Amino acid sequence: MRESKKESIINEKEAAVKKNEEVKPEKKNEETAAEKQEQKPEIKKEKINQEEIKQEPKVQKKVKNTTKKGVKKEKKPTSRQHEIKVAGTILVSLLGAMLLYFIYFEVKGKDDVLSSKYNTRQQNMAQLIRKGDIVTSDGVVVATTQTREDGTEVRAYPYTNWYAHTVGYSVLGGYGLEDTQKLNLLTSHVDFWTKLKNEFLGVKTQGDTLVTTLDSGLQDFCYRQLDGKTGSITVVEPSTGKILAMVSSPNFDPNTVEEQWSWLTSEENTTQNMMNHATQGTYPPGSTFKLITLLEYIRENPDTWQDFHYTCTGTYTNGDYVVNCHDGVAHGELDIYGILGMSCNGAFDTIAQTLNSTKWQKLAEDFGYNQSDRSQVDFPYKKSHFDIASDDSVWSRMQLAIGQGTTTVTPLLNLMIYAAIANDGVMMTPYLVDHYLDADGNVVEQTKPKALRSVCTKAEAELMDEFLTYVITNGTAAAGGSQYARVSGKTGSAQYDSTKNYHAWFCGYGTNDVSEIAVCVMIEKGGAGGIVAAPVAGQIFDYYFSR
Repeated sequence: MRESKKESIINEKEAAVKKNEEVKPEKKNEETAAEKQEQKPEIKKEKINQEEIKQEPKVQKKVKNTTKKGVKKEKKPTSRQHEIKVAGTILVSLLGAMLLYFIYFEVKGKDDVLSSKYNTRQQNMAQLIRKGDIVTSDGVVVATTQTREDGTEVRAYPYTNWYAHTVGYSVLGGYGLEDTQKLNLLTSHVDFWTKLKNEFLGVKTQGDTLVTTLDSGLQDFCYRQLDGKTGSITVVEPSTGKILAMVSSPNFDPNTVEEQWSWLTSEENTTQNMMNHATQGTYPPGSTFKLITLLEYIRENPDTWQDFHYTCTGTYTNGDYVVNCHDGVAHGELDIYGILGMSCNGAFDTIAQTLNSTKWQKLAEDFGYNQSDRSQVDFPYKKSHFDIASDDSVWSRMQLAIGQGTTTVTPLLNLMIYAAIANDGVMMTPYLVDHYLDADGNVVEQTKPKALRSVCTKAEAELMDEFLTYVITNGTAAAGGSQYARVSGKTGSAQYDSTKNYHAWFCGYGTNDVSEIAVCVMIEKGGAGGIVAAPVAGQIFDYYFSR
């Protein structure tokens, strides 16, 4: 019984302990609930902060990224990555080089490649296209394709020698426009279906027609003026650069050039028939260069040039050097206009000793001397030359001032110098191809006039025009005037050997209310410019402006 009682007490104690353990978790849960109740405001506050953060995500992101970049370590490129980078650089360089070549080819090289005699494309085109005609600006056919009885085609030139150095010939590699424009002449803008039909029928499609800038009547007149003489006559439109006439003598017949080739190119033939004297002939400019010398003097003496006076005795002496005026004529007392009007060598030799050689050289080059550009002319040419820098001696200045010594010029450049004065100091690019026509008479390509260079200011050009007009009205070029137009110009008698033998020059321009032309006449070994070349120019002005 005691044991039962003992067990009963033990059981009650265990039950009490057990009950006590069951009560403690409830208290703990109550405490947890209380803690949660106290933490709720803090959780709400945290949510508010998160909403504020969300309203400025960019700032938080920026700070985060900046921190990350600052912590991030830079990895060294592996050898594989380096190889890829090098290969990429090489590839980009090759692509760049290809792009540059493509641009060069399109702008400059395409025509040379396509026109090359080694390019078989021309032969292929000739099988399908009948070569187009070449005509003057007024529609006269000067080169055409004829078919012989055996079916072969041949180029024919109805006006024989008249256009020999401009139109040229198509055989033996070609020359003139026949050479430079051969690809365009073998191009046809006829519609696709007509081409397809012609090819199916075995009929050639007519090529486009080249319309030149040449005036047939003016070309014919200039050709006759050179009959029996050696030299050239060139006429341009100053405002555009259009070549209205270009004749060189002696010349040749392009219809028979193949048969006469051996003789024309032989050393025994000293007449230089194949040379275009207007673009390939280089001669001392003589007194036509005095225009540039005068302009340089005026530039260097802007306030006093009008006060210049010179007394001409017919001879100018400087130390041991002596220069005579033409035929030793004494011109007497001359002002600044008179020295150009009378073309006084002594006055210009006096001026030359005062000029700045560097500025003088630059002015000559501004006018086109020493320039390698071909002025866009589609035939062989030579560069004109003026150089005082290599020999700035007293004698050299005396010679260069009057267009003698080492100075040489082509008739075309000399003409463009005077044309630039007529065009307010802007020299235009001379050209022969005006436009192309398709078989229906539609213009498919048109040449746009382009300025080549500015040689002087408009005010200077106007002043030079006054001087050149004076030369016609009161000076050596009177025979170059015209009753139909106002003419301005300058003559030149260029000594070409140690004796008194001269090339005859006239360069100038004429204008009326309708049009304007510039003319250069150069007669080799012709004599005095005022006696030989000027009258020819006067007749050209009369013919052109009286039509």
